Amino acid sequence: MKIPKYWKHVTIEEITLDSKNGKTGRPSDIPPGVPRLGITSITSSMNDYVVEEYKYQNVSSSDLQKYSIENGDLLICRQNGNKSYVGKSAVYGGKTSPLIFSDSLIRFRLNTKIILPQYLALFLNSKDGRDQLERWCTTTAGNFSINGTNILKIELDIPTLDEQTRIVQNLDYMRMKIQEIKETKKNAMMELSYIIPSVLAHIFNDRLETNSELIRLDQCFKLVNSGSTPKKIRGNYVLQDGIPFIKANYITNDGRVIVNDGNPMINRNLHEGEMKRSQVTGNCILVNIVGPPLGKVGLIDGSVKEANINQAIVALREPLNCIPEYVWYCLRSPLYNSRLIDLGIGIRQHNINTSQIREFRIPIPSKDEQKKIVRYLNNIRHLVENLIDAQNKTRDEIDTISHSIVYKVLNGDLIW
Repeated sequence: MKIPKYWKHVTIEEITLDSKNGKTGRPSDIPPGVPRLGITSITSSMNDYVVEEYKYQNVSSSDLQKYSIENGDLLICRQNGNKSYVGKSAVYGGKTSPLIFSDSLIRFRLNTKIILPQYLALFLNSKDGRDQLERWCTTTAGNFSINGTNILKIELDIPTLDEQTRIVQNLDYMRMKIQEIKETKKNAMMELSYIIPSVLAHIFNDRLETNSELIRLDQCFKLVNSGSTPKKIRGNYVLQDGIPFIKANYITNDGRVIVNDGNPMINRNLHEGEMKRSQVTGNCILVNIVGPPLGKVGLIDGSVKEANINQAIVALREPLNCIPEYVWYCLRSPLYNSRLIDLGIGIRQHNINTSQIREFRIPIPSKDEQKKIVRYLNNIRHLVENLIDAQNKTRDEIDTISHSIVYKVLNGDLIW
């Protein structure tokens, strides 16, 4: 792909009139003081324009002049714990005055006879721009940063001002439409997320209680025990080839349990010795008994051969007269999950004890009826999951197309 010959190859230094780090000092969330832009005004930007989120800081008249923000100024995030935010750029296009910026940002005032600030922000936030920015990033104690001197060394090709104007306008319009599509998809995803709770509420209700026997969970499962946390002594934790250790945050809101190479691992001696009573396998039900959040219920995938749990979880194992999936659905239903959460006791942190879980009663119909309910709910769940996957796939495809268009535009392969 060749850049048009009439485009100019420049460094940011050649198109910059002035660059400056922002004002140091701790701001206040409320007035009095001068409004001040911070990192979130840049990192939360979706379209290369500054989001007007302010804090306030008292400054002298000389500092006010030194750190002022004007319409058309380009602001670049100078430091952050997240590398992808370092170098993120946005143009100020508001009307607030006076206005200053924090020392986490760098202000660039550009030669607008050569380049539009919006065009430079578009480039810096593109893949080509990010690649150059990240090469200049340094890290200290987990914090990434870039300085203005190195930003000035970044190179790019720029078309005429007329072309830059058309490019910025057309891409702004395209991204506005893409954002509208994403909002539609977001609303659709939200609607989809309501389906399972709604169906569960319809099935697991007072009528089911009337027509079924209410049975304690320790009568449904042979083993109802909480886990434990191993002492942090040498050899208990291993980096690989260990037994997956499940903590409460590995139970997802949609009822899954994450068991993979990303879990902490414990060694086999500990798994089969001190922590033998908290061993779990596929199709075990896990209940989070320490909040917040409290009462999350997960079902371990049947393919999991062995794992272990910590003390914030109770495991329901070895079913006696029930189908695990039926109990999993029941405990996740609005009626029974709210009853489960209501068991929580404590002032600062609500907890449920193991005895309360053992004594918790749920309706247990016949095995045939349980199978019918599970089959029906599985069909609904798989349908919803497929729809969500389709929404996620098209969202990712939209992002890919958007990035591809920006890449082609910035390399002169697509000119309006």
